[in-house]
Amino acid sequence: MAENEGNKELVTKLGVTTADGAKFNKNTDIDRDKTDKTETTENKLEKTDETKKRGRGRPPKEEKLIVTLSGIQIDDSPVTNAFAGDQAALLLAGVDHQNIGIGDIICSLQNPVPVTSCFQAHIVIFNIKNPITRGLPIVIHQQSLMEPAVITKLIAQLHRSTGEEVKKKPRCLSKNSSAIVEITTQKPICMELYRDVKELGRVMLRVEGTTIAAGLVTKIK
Repeated sequence: MAENEGNKELVTKLGVTTADGAKFNKNTDIDRDKTDKTETTENKLEKTDETKKRGRGRPPKEEKLIVTLSGIQIDDSPVTNAFAGDQAALLLAGVDHQNIGIGDIICSLQNPVPVTSCFQAHIVIFNIKNPITRGLPIVIHQQSLMEPAVITKLIAQLHRSTGEEVKKKPRCLSKNSSAIVEITTQKPICMELYRDVKELGRVMLRVEGTTIAAGLVTKIK
């Protein structure tokens, strides 16, 4: 990036990046101040690093917008720092609210959140009526994000207690079992490995409004 671009922030619909050293899960409440064209987003701070002012994004399909982080507020009071667990409002200048959506992530310049449409997860299957098979359409729930997806591979069935591999490439997964599966989403989403950021590495799998399994992200492709 050119030197004059180093003082800018790049934002995407799926990966909003600032170099404030913080990772947020953005809620749906977005207000627009028409006087100074500043967007306000309500966020829960999941992880903090060192605080800085600027950064860049790594969006899907390289779609980027330029914004400036103009301030942070907690309980309607301006602050210079926010910490894990804080419910913070971020003031973003230079971006339209239509370009900010549910599931956007604000993250560190040095450690951008991966954006992917395919990942592996260690799932625990609940008391389901029908077995899970390859090709099953599901809805992924991650924090406030809901994204249609498909189970594209049944990689291995695991012992539920020990986690040891019981069977490779099972034909189906029955109730109260555990497995490693590959999941492909319709659109790229922000995703972290569970070992790196627990809050962004947990997923729920639902079919027709019913939760069929819970999983931890183990590999991002």
